[in-house]
Amino acid sequence: MEGTPGRELQERGQLELNGRVQPVSARVESYDFSAHADREGLESFLNEYRDARVLVNHGDRCEAFAEDLRGEGFDASAPEIGERIEI
Repeated sequence: MEGTPGRELQERGQLELNGRVQPVSARVESYDFSAHADREGLESFLNEYRDARVLVNHGDRCEAFAEDLRGEGFDASAPEIGERIEI
């Protein structure tokens, strides 16, 4: 992802550590895959927690996913950044 240390390492062969730019002489390889569960995997996992409160807080469509979960009977919400939730 642009602006991350990994991208800097990929594109320039250097990394900023403790405010200093360090050259990295290791060979860098990139692979295009995700270790994240897909929607079906998330829903399968959540089936074990139907009676629990579900807070969706990671991803680019948190409120939409929480709304879909509510439609399936979950007590789900997507807190706003900085919002405090008591559990």
